Amino acid sequence: MLTIKLNAPHDESGNPQRLWLLISGDSGGVIDVIDEGYSGYAARPKRVAEGPEISVTQAEYRGWIHYGESLGGRRAPDKDYDVR
Repeated sequence: MLTIKLNAPHDESGNPQRLWLLISGDSGGVIDVIDEGYSGYAARPKRVAEGPEISVTQAEYRGWIHYGESLGGRRAPDKDYDVR
């Protein structure tokens, strides 16, 4: 598994808009979307390889948040993933 961090500009209230995409090592598809919020790197799942950081627009950020919700909601940052 691999993570990709997406960074969007802060919202109108100054809140950070960053998230982690969790990518399957088998299929290469996105299997989870984790909103970083104010947790910083602590939001990244443990024992998962860290990938690149990519700048995105606010619209792209919101699109990934909606996609994550369609996967069953954003998971807790301390979720223990099977990294085989």
